[in-house]
Amino acid sequence: MTVAIDISNNNGIVDLSYCHAAGVGIVIAKATEGVGYHDAFYFRNVAHAHSWSLKVGAYHFARPSANTGAAEAVSFLQELAGGESVDFIALDLEDDRVSATADLGAFVIDWYEHVHEVFRRPIYLYTSHGYALAHGLLNSEAAAYFRLWLASWELTPPTSLSGWSRIGGWQFTDEGFTPGVGRVDQSIWYDIV
Repeated sequence: MTVAIDISNNNGIVDLSYCHAAGVGIVIAKATEGVGYHDAFYFRNVAHAHSWSLKVGAYHFARPSANTGAAEAVSFLQELAGGESVDFIALDLEDDRVSATADLGAFVIDWYEHVHEVFRRPIYLYTSHGYALAHGLLNSEAAAYFRLWLASWELTPPTSLSGWSRIGGWQFTDEGFTPGVGRVDQSIWYDIV
């Protein structure tokens, strides 16, 4: 178990040299969003995390309100191919532009199947209980494909999410603080990656 932080262009230029002393062992960098958006800090963040011997993940912020899972997978894979390797990846599913009750099961499986053809390391789905419930992901086929990275800003660890036998990562705050980074999302990472 270790602390993970997820960073993006919103954090600007970060100094990850303080991570180990602050108890952070994993950095998850935003790579892409939707189709065509590439985070300008992604390659720097991944290289910088590697230089400090941190485990590194990459995430894609999904826009199922605008695209297919396949189209977004292609955009994400193109970005990954342009830089250093990562230990795991995640599909960030929290698009607030999606219809309130739209079923996103087909989208996430489509994305997974395209990405899994190329990327054979762990693949996570980042979401919250409320979002998963509203969009048909509880007890769905998606649980069989993805490991779970659950957003749950509570004081006590969540037990699980219907369909998943366990939680791989628990994002417990969006107001954490890491020296060299500043205010940042923080997670407890249970999985060994």
